[in-house]
Amino acid sequence: MVIDSVKHDLIQRARQLTSRAGRIAASRCLLDGPALIAQALSAGATLDYALCAEDGPDDELARELAAARIPVHRVRAGLLAKAAGSTKPVRWLAVPRCRPRSRARRRIPTTS
Repeated sequence: MVIDSVKHDLIQRARQLTSRAGRIAASRCLLDGPALIAQALSAGATLDYALCAEDGPDDELARELAAARIPVHRVRAGLLAKAAGSTKPVRWLAVPRCRPRSRARRRIPTTS
C-alpha cells in the first residue's frame, strides 16, 4: 500500500511535528534524510515509524529499519515534502520519540 493523501493519519502526525508546539505536544520530532535516520537508529533512538518515497524502500536503510522492527510506510512522490514542510524533494522521514526538556535553566557560575 502506498500512502497517497495528505489526510492520512501518519502524514498528518508528521506535519504537526514541523512546528515547535507540535513537537512539544507530541514529545516527538521529525528526522529528514537517510543519514540522520541511520545515525539516530545507531544511537539507540526509538523510532515510531518511517516514511519513504514510494520508489525508495529497497536500500540499506530499509533493511536496517526492518531489522529493528520499525514500520516503514511508502508514500507517493511529492507527499513527503509536504509532510516535512519542504520545497525540496524528500526521500525519507522518521518520527523518533524525544525526551522532554527540563524547564530548569542552568545557572552559569560567576566569578567575583
